[in-house]
Formats: sequence, structure tokens, C-alpha cells
Amino acid sequence: MNDDFSAVGSISDLFIYPVKALGAIAVDKIEIDEHGPKFDRKWMLVLDGKFVSQRQFKNLALVTTKIEGNRLILSYPAKGTCSLPLEISKDVAKPNASAQIWGDTVEVLVNQPQASKWISDCMGKDLEFAYMCKNAMRARQKPDGDFTVGFADGYPFLITNTASLAKIQSACSDEIAMSRFRPNIVFQGSEAFEEKKWKAVKICSINFPQLSDSERCIVTTIDQETGKKGKDPLKALSELSSDDGKMIFGANMVSKGIGSIAIGETVFAR
Repeated sequence: MNDDFSAVGSISDLFIYPVKALGAIAVDKIEIDEHGPKFDRKWMLVLDGKFVSQRQFKNLALVTTKIEGNRLILSYPAKGTCSLPLEISKDVAKPNASAQIWGDTVEVLVNQPQASKWISDCMGKDLEFAYMCKNAMRARQKPDGDFTVGFADGYPFLITNTASLAKIQSACSDEIAMSRFRPNIVFQGSEAFEEKKWKAVKICSINFPQLSDSERCIVTTIDQETGKKGKDPLKALSELSSDDGKMIFGANMVSKGIGSIAIGETVFAR
């Protein structure tokens, strides 16, 4: 290990989100390709050609996801289940529509009418599932380097700290689960908010040379188990971890390299 890096803890949990805004899948290992976590946010939901999230439909938190073979199984209370392909080959995933995600317009494949009807019945709006085609990566230009991101909001990875959560929990009346922050990587063994000091991270053979504080939004006020919305933890973050009025929790990251990371592995940072 390069002398510039020091061990700061170990991975306690890993998550992927095959459909943007829907439930997480806890995994023991994350495979990483040239774009980031494999199977992460390859699907999103669109309404009138624009992506939607829990900001508009808080009950999307109640749509659970699991992988069975090469299918993604979705379920919602009192509405049964539906399924989507976990992955569509690049040869098949030819774009037939465009969709807006934040300030970008991307090419997508919309070809799941049964699943789209199911989620529309669940949410009470005409939603469609859209798959990320090979040309849908969004270019990002940052002072520390350029990169691409798919359907994730801004960066391919989010890492959070169990000690930071404990600090936030101490200032909240409601129970705050890590799921509210929707991380990919959760680590333990460090001081609260230590991640705000990092410039780069290394886990096994994967480098994460670009980091950015993760500004938190209203989605964190939604209990991911019940769909109920409150005031915590944004109020606590405003008191304990804010920067120029922005509430910060966790670090956004860009990966360099192809491989995998697993629970229990050491996190190095500098």
C-alpha cells in the first residue's frame, strides 16, 4: 500500500440499486466495471419523459427488489410482484426513446409494458421503466478530472460511515437507518465525519481518486421501511454537518479499475 494511504476502517455493508429510487439489495460483494457498480441503477422510472424519484413519489421506497437468476423481482404491498430483466445486452438495448435526468437528455429503451402498468397501478400515475442504453452515460467535468455517470444522481458511488450515522442519530428523535442515505458502501472503524477529510480512497485493487461531499436532500426524511416522511435527519445535519447551508453526509466517489470489493475488506484513504 502506498505510504500516502492509511487504513481507516473496513466495509460493513454493501448495496446496489438496480432501479433508481426503488429498494436496495444488500450484497456481500460488488462487481465493478468501467462505469462503476455492476447492475446499479440500470433502470429508472419516467413520467412524461422525465425521471422520477422518491422526491415525487415517496412510496417508491416501499417497492422492494431482489435478484432471481437473470430477473429482477419487484414487490409492493397488496400489489403482488412483477419482474424486469436484470440486464439487457448492448446488442438488444437499442434506444427507442429519450428521457430527461436532471439537466441531461439520454437515450433509453422503453420495452416493459407489463411492468410499467404494474408500477403505474402501485403509484397511481402513468410511469414507465426505462433501461440505460450504451450511449446513455452522462459526461461530468470536474476540477479533479472528467468522468461519466449513468442514472445515479451525480457520481457512481456513495460511501457512508457508521460513526457519522451514530452521531446524527444522537441528535434525532426518530430512528434513522442508514438506508435513508442510500449508500453503496458503508464502512466502520473511523471517527464521525472523518470521510469529509479524504482526498482519495483505495479498496483492494480499486482506486477511488475523486471524492466529493454528498449534499443531502429531502429523500433522507423518508423512512425506507414505512414510506413515512418526517423532519429528521436534515435538521440534525444542519447542526452537525453543514457547509455553506448544504447538509452533508457521506462522500460521492468515482472508481478507477475493474474488479470487486467485499464486506470485511479494509478501506484505505488519504
